[in-house]
Amino acid sequence: MDDPAQGIIDSGKNNNGQKIINNPDTVTLTTFRTDNFEAIIRAVEANSQAGGEIPRLSGRFPFNRSKFLRKLLLGVDKYLFGRQRETNLLLARALSETVKFNTHLNNQIIQLVSLLNKQKESENAAEDEKRSLDALYAAFEDQFRGNREDIKERQRIYLPLVQRSLEETEGEAVDVGCGRGEWLELLREQGLRGLGVDTNHVVIKQCRERGLDIAENDAVSYLRSVSNGSLGAVTGFHIVEHLPFDILIRLLDETVRTLKTGGIAIFETPNPQNVLVGSNNFYFDPTHRNPIPSLTLKFLAEARGLCRVEIMELHPYPKSFMVSDSDLAVRFNEYFYGPQDYALIGYKS
Repeated sequence: MDDPAQGIIDSGKNNNGQKIINNPDTVTLTTFRTDNFEAIIRAVEANSQAGGEIPRLSGRFPFNRSKFLRKLLLGVDKYLFGRQRETNLLLARALSETVKFNTHLNNQIIQLVSLLNKQKESENAAEDEKRSLDALYAAFEDQFRGNREDIKERQRIYLPLVQRSLEETEGEAVDVGCGRGEWLELLREQGLRGLGVDTNHVVIKQCRERGLDIAENDAVSYLRSVSNGSLGAVTGFHIVEHLPFDILIRLLDETVRTLKTGGIAIFETPNPQNVLVGSNNFYFDPTHRNPIPSLTLKFLAEARGLCRVEIMELHPYPKSFMVSDSDLAVRFNEYFYGPQDYALIGYKS
């Protein structure tokens, strides 16, 4: 019988005559060759049908001359070999059923590997698409986020807060959604320990080329792998506005869980109180979900366990944009040209 796995999937044989099904990046399974079993079955069936030497001798002299001797000889044959022939026949039937089962199992394995191959092909196609989008988003950030030095200068305001927290807790900082790694560079320049987390393959490669420590993962999954009370700081710059509500809550929960007592959490996000930001600029980024008012984020952070929570308003328009000479102008400036971002700053009690 031809092996049903032959010619359908890549395979090889081990020292025991088993066929090894190797499907790269999906699964490795083992099926047994059926031809060895069938040879054994044929031999067992032949032996179970064979009469043996004693029955043949019963027809020869002197046994064919004496009924007593002939009966005695056949009785000995039945006693010594009859049960063995019955056992052989049962064994042949059992082996035959084993072969049928193995053939069925082989066919099931082939179908399983085929399904896994299709799933892997689908995943590879999705991964290829994601990688192409990663490059697009990296280019988008280069266009709209600003150059690296400008971003580092903006983030410098957080250094004293984080440095004090890391020194007091003797922990390290984790920056979730680290992007191009400007904040990690600032930490390194100050001699502080920091690790970045991101899912974008393009920016991960760029960060590693700069010698930055990067984990390829999403924020919540990575923090879940961190032990309780082990971090001195968790930061995230322009990440919370990308998250569904339930994921945002999980991020806050994991932040509180992983921070040491006295550890700091900082999350910077666009400020929708600025009318231009809330109605237009926020939507430059097609991956943004919705703006989060500062009071909403402050409430959520406190509800999930952060304390001493403050809102730091950031990055107003230059004074050249402002209008003046009336109370109405002051209010107009506040709503249209006021802080474009804000940062939530809280601590683990």
